[in-house]
Amino acid sequence: MFEIERKFLIIRPDDNILRGYDFSDIEQTYLVPKGRVRMRKYVDKTVYTHTVKTSVTDITRVEEERKITQNEYYELLKTADAERCPVLKRRYIIPHNGFDFELDDFGAGYTHALLEIELPSEDSEFRIPDFIKVIREVTGENEYKNSVIAAKGFSDK
Repeated sequence: MFEIERKFLIIRPDDNILRGYDFSDIEQTYLVPKGRVRMRKYVDKTVYTHTVKTSVTDITRVEEERKITQNEYYELLKTADAERCPVLKRRYIIPHNGFDFELDDFGAGYTHALLEIELPSEDSEFRIPDFIKVIREVTGENEYKNSVIAAKGFSDK
């Protein structure tokens, strides 16, 4: 399956604004030799996934993702990349003009966050919600890829 995604560095919205949106807490761990596992905790359930992505362009990747059991998750964690830490974030889903924007919040200690949107095609038009203050687009910038954040941490600049 293709994943076509654009990513933006944004000013972290106020908690009062984010409180109105659905969210999940994510722990994402990178594996050796490749791939990642993710534990995603919702209010009423926990979902485990295993994902392998291959870049096609800066915007498009081939994504192979499957749900796994809790036991499979913990087995795969045994192959965690020791040079990377788990990425911990709260993901808010912000529906707007027919799209679901995903806002990744790395915690109250940060003044910035990341906003992602998955698109049906690379040239799809969209409009970011007015309350989101974009610093710049970071699609294709390595330091804002989750795999790099796992190695170096989230850059709050």
